[in-house]
Amino acid sequence: MPQPLRPGLPLSEAGLGRLSQEQEPKSKPKKTRNRRILSCLPCRLHKLKCDRTIPCHTCRQYNRQDQCRLHPAPESVIKRGLAPSLPQMSGKKATSALITQSSITKVVLPASTLPSTPLSVAAITNTSEDDYGFTNSQPNVSSDQVRTAPTTLDSDLQSIIETRLRPMQYARGSPPSHQYSPNTAPPPVKEASLSVASLALQNPFSSKTPTLFDEPQLFWKRYLLSLLPAQTQADLLVTYFFENINWIYHAIHAPSFRAQYSMLWSKSVEDVDLIWLSLLFIMFSLSSLYIPAPMAEAAGFEVSDLAALSHRWYSASRQSLQSGGYESKPTLIQLQVFIVTQLYWYGTKDIEALNTHLAQAIRQGQALGLDRESPPSMSDCLERELRHRVWWDLAGADTFQSLCLGRPPLLQSHLSNVPFPSNCNDVDINSVCAQVKPLNEPTEMSMHHFRGRIFKVFNKLWLDNGANLGSHDFVSSIDAELTAITDQFPWYFKDPARSVESKAPALPPNFGFVLWGHHLLDSCIAVQRVRMYRPFLQLKAGEMFQRCVTAGSSTLTLYKALRSPDEARFRRSDKLRIQAYHVISAAIVLATFLLVEQPANAASIRHDIEMIASDLQPPAPGTTEDKRSIATIDDGLKVLHQILSISDDKAFNLSQDTAGPAALAPGISSVFGGEATARRYLERCAFKYLGCDDVIHNGQPMASATSASASSWEALMDPSSWGEWGDGFWAELDLAMGEGSGEM
Repeated sequence: MPQPLRPGLPLSEAGLGRLSQEQEPKSKPKKTRNRRILSCLPCRLHKLKCDRTIPCHTCRQYNRQDQCRLHPAPESVIKRGLAPSLPQMSGKKATSALITQSSITKVVLPASTLPSTPLSVAAITNTSEDDYGFTNSQPNVSSDQVRTAPTTLDSDLQSIIETRLRPMQYARGSPPSHQYSPNTAPPPVKEASLSVASLALQNPFSSKTPTLFDEPQLFWKRYLLSLLPAQTQADLLVTYFFENINWIYHAIHAPSFRAQYSMLWSKSVEDVDLIWLSLLFIMFSLSSLYIPAPMAEAAGFEVSDLAALSHRWYSASRQSLQSGGYESKPTLIQLQVFIVTQLYWYGTKDIEALNTHLAQAIRQGQALGLDRESPPSMSDCLERELRHRVWWDLAGADTFQSLCLGRPPLLQSHLSNVPFPSNCNDVDINSVCAQVKPLNEPTEMSMHHFRGRIFKVFNKLWLDNGANLGSHDFVSSIDAELTAITDQFPWYFKDPARSVESKAPALPPNFGFVLWGHHLLDSCIAVQRVRMYRPFLQLKAGEMFQRCVTAGSSTLTLYKALRSPDEARFRRSDKLRIQAYHVISAAIVLATFLLVEQPANAASIRHDIEMIASDLQPPAPGTTEDKRSIATIDDGLKVLHQILSISDDKAFNLSQDTAGPAALAPGISSVFGGEATARRYLERCAFKYLGCDDVIHNGQPMASATSASASSWEALMDPSSWGEWGDGFWAELDLAMGEGSGEM
């Protein structure tokens, strides 16, 4: 019998529910409850007992710790103690370690809801409703497919999230006035509809209100550590970096880094070094940018998320530096971060950011005394060697940018007496001793030793702020010094054809990067020779022009040697795409040389350029979910096709675009000595559109100046185009008209 209701008491919804259930017929079957999950996924699959720790005792016994960390028991039943495999801690330390070690690495979000970095809070908050009261939508997937974020957080961290992050969330727009069900996504907020005044009214300024900028390092350590992937995924990214990326600069000593990395997962949050964490994040960023999609999928990554993850981890790296105070107390590790991050800036074609941080890195290197030989009191052999590596990496980056942009270098590194990097492998050096190998034995540092010597010679080009760049004798002396170094190259840096003839020994296993390093050095020297000889190319019948043609022809000799054994495998090579900036730069310099100079071997050079464009062609759209794109490759291929198109139009006397070749100047400026230099060089090609090409180059006109088309002369008479031609153009025009009139 149901109990009678007391008079005067309101009947709650719960009471009505119980009353209706009691009055229902007894015969109605009861709904069966879903079984509650109490164990981790490995124990459920193997039907074993789980003690609900992370990792649980059973998984530790059967060596399934990684699977247990990825798929632990639900948060509601997890025992609030750390597994014996972790150091015992109490209080806030234990809770923080639990979050960073297990729970945080379990966050998997759909691609459409990936939070931005570094101000996203999706990785550390887990509320069913946001600050505005509407429920976030979730994908219709099972609990085994989506690993939710933890339901409990450290009290201090939760307080920070509620009080500090709330002002940032107002930037999305005004709070919605409607409630949304779990299966309904909220409508997009129009950010343009929120004015600055409205935002200020919603969040009035107060100097007493704490903000994110007031938080200590501990907050940023917790937040940044929440962005780490699962340990197995992190292991893969680190391994991929050392196998495919580190060889380009090799500023990181792999054994010592791996030793520190192995201790990260058991380390207390408070003990994590933010500067070192920045280095780890940029390694993640580069690996996720270049790692093959099948390999990433095997590790549990969504291929469609890799592009966002790469940018997110790059931003996390920059934030780690900022939070670690890298500007006020420079360290060797932060300079390693800069050296490695160059590859990200090259890949995303952010050359301005690279040069901005380059100046800062050089100043910090000088503050650390890297521009001087290490004092005798420094007995650590590893630290001494790393200082040499970092210094010559900074000096080389500075000189390389000066050659590409046509600006004086920040350092006069040709005066430096710092020893070049030693010819040794990472395993040959430690804190106590260093086993340096002879130069005729290939090592991981062979290419970097010779690169330091070569760029020290290149740095001399800017003596007296480049006042001697127009001197034939000065440029010839620089070229002679380069030749002296290349003549000293050991057998593994010789021309592959010569190596076969001389029966040179084969490279050791896993030393294929030596060939890629040789190609990097050789193409850099050849491209720079083209740049050096460019001011002397107005007359074809000269020694400088022949040197330039020879350098241009040999730019891709090693590239073709690497490619010929297995073209399909070569195109799939990760090392090709990772150093794409240097390959594209060489191709652009060659294509511009082909367009302007039209050498006798133009057909061969054009074939090489088309070969590079074919090798770097990205997959056809729609064939993969991979959203990654290398800006250097995409933009570089566009410039190459544009140059070849203009060259074809010129060869077949087709109508030219009103902008003409001068429109190419911004696209090739970063590899051609700056926009002004590129524009001046292209003006010669613009002049050739007037029909006086052979008069200028050969000294003897092969065709009369009157053979120019009427449209060319109309273009010359168009005042709107005069601003695109500099003084050099008009001087050449006067010379050509004078010689042409003599012929007439």
